[in-house]
Amino acid sequence: DESTDKLAMEVEEEEKKCVKQWVEAHCLVDGDGRARCSFHFCRKLFKDKKFLHKHLVKKHPEYLHAEQAKIHDKYMMNSWEEETVRPIPQAIVDCGQHHGYVPVCVVGAAEPIAPDPEPQLHAKAEERRLRLEEERRAYDEEQRLAFEESQRHNQNDRGRDDDNDDGGKDDDAGGADNRPARFVDVDDMKEEKVQLVFENLDIPPPPKKKKKKKKKRKENKSSEDEKADDDTLKTKSNILQCKQPCPIEAASFPFPTDPDDHCETPMEAYKHVSYLLATTNISIYDPYYCNGTVKRHLSSLGYNTVYNEKVDCYRAWEQTSIPNYDVLITNPPYSSDHIAKLIQYLTTKTHNNRPWCLC
Repeated sequence: DESTDKLAMEVEEEEKKCVKQWVEAHCLVDGDGRARCSFHFCRKLFKDKKFLHKHLVKKHPEYLHAEQAKIHDKYMMNSWEEETVRPIPQAIVDCGQHHGYVPVCVVGAAEPIAPDPEPQLHAKAEERRLRLEEERRAYDEEQRLAFEESQRHNQNDRGRDDDNDDGGKDDDAGGADNRPARFVDVDDMKEEKVQLVFENLDIPPPPKKKKKKKKKRKENKSSEDEKADDDTLKTKSNILQCKQPCPIEAASFPFPTDPDDHCETPMEAYKHVSYLLATTNISIYDPYYCNGTVKRHLSSLGYNTVYNEKVDCYRAWEQTSIPNYDVLITNPPYSSDHIAKLIQYLTTKTHNNRPWCLC
């Protein structure tokens, strides 16, 4: 109608004015006539306002649309006030335990009214209940008819079987002569003897065993191979020396001894430990005495301050009569509870968290 067209023309004119005002508000003109975008995150420079206008409309349209939306607010409010049935938020109506809370539209300008949805909901629930009952009765009827049809087919099949039987009980007395040919009576099976003849049998000979070829050893060995073999032999000899128990006499030690525990640590083990020590100017403590080889091995490596004497270390630990040392290095006996006692000593204040190593 004419009123709507008039309002639309007014809105379009207001939007055009808004565009011009918005462009002017976001345009910064320099002294030489160049125009700059006023958005702090853009700040692009253009030759004149014409190019800046295109830039603002294309690159920042969301800000322009927000300004134009403000123009529509007054027209929307005037239209809402002139309406007799104004849209307002829905009301929530409590419809009982079965239906819960239901949203309802509120109508009426002078006297707003929210209709009660509970009767309509009860009607729908009753309609649904009747429909389900009807479907259940139809399903039960189909099942009953199907059952009667199956019973009728079973009776017809049973009547045919009775017609095919000649005499009923007479057939049972007559034995298995009138039974179907495919029937096999497991209690009336015939015994058949089969004679096995093992004459003129060709038995193949057993396969010959393959002889394994022996690899020829190389007679000429290089000097590097011979050196490697010598090092291997030395290592094996050191291990064997370690495993061989030292000759001891029980009376010569001030503490109980076990022949299986008296095995001297080989020189190779101390060489490996020496790589972990920063310097040779340290004092080493080995509480377990065997045959005094510990001092000789360590002194040959440059460690001259070594304490390894024929004393009962457990009694010395109790009396705290131990030497001053920097590190504890030992190969303890692994029988009985020696390991447990050693670990208990290492956690005491007497040891004072000093470094230790077990070979």
